[in-house]
Amino acid sequence: MIVAISLDLITVCSIVMSGSLLPACVCPLLCIQYEVYGVDVAMSTGEGKPRERDARTTVYKRSVDKNYHLKMRGSRVLFSEITKRFPTLPFTLRALSDERGARMGVRECVAHELLMPYPVLYERVGDQVAHVKFTVLLLQNGTVKVTGLTLPEGAYVSADKQLPEDLAALLVAPSTSTNKKKKKKKAKKASAAGTTASAETATSAVEEDEDDEA
Repeated sequence: MIVAISLDLITVCSIVMSGSLLPACVCPLLCIQYEVYGVDVAMSTGEGKPRERDARTTVYKRSVDKNYHLKMRGSRVLFSEITKRFPTLPFTLRALSDERGARMGVRECVAHELLMPYPVLYERVGDQVAHVKFTVLLLQNGTVKVTGLTLPEGAYVSADKQLPEDLAALLVAPSTSTNKKKKKKKAKKASAAGTTASAETATSAVEEDEDDEA
C-alpha cells in the first residue's frame, strides 16, 4: 500500500494485492515531485488473504467526508474529542481522556462510518508474514528514504524467481543525486587544482622578476 502524506492528512493512493488478484487490484499511481509517500509492504508465504478473528482493534481514523448526528451522548462527546485532537490522523483509544467511555461510544461512530477501524488481521497458522514500512521524499536530486529500519543480514533469502529486465536495471542504476554529487566533487577538485596551478605560476613569475632585478 502506498499513501500520500501531507502536513496533517494521510490519503491512500494505491493498494496492490498479490498473486491472482494482482491484475484486478492494481491502481495507476502518479508520483509527483516534492511530495511525501509512505510505503507499506506486507508479504506472506500463505494465500495473501489475511482474515479478522476475535481480536478487537484499538486504532481508528476519522472519515473526514462522512457526517451523521449521533444519538448517544457518550458517542457525541467521544467524536467531539476526536475531531479536536485527531481530525485527520489515526489514533488509539488509549490516547483519549476516557478510554472506557471511548470503547462504548466508538461502536456507534463505526456503525455510521464516522470512524474507520484498522483491523487486526491474521494469516493461517504456520504461514510466515513479513511487514516493512518506510517513508520517502521525492526530491529533484532523487528519492530519499527518511524513515524505516534497515533489514538485518539473514532476515531474507534470495528467491528463484527473477525480476523483469527493466526493474533489475532500475535497481542497479545509480541515483540522480549520487551522479550530481560525484560531478560536484570532480568540479571542486578541478577548480582547486586550477587555483593551485595558478598560484604556483604566479609565484614562479614573481621569483623570476626578483632574479632579473638582482
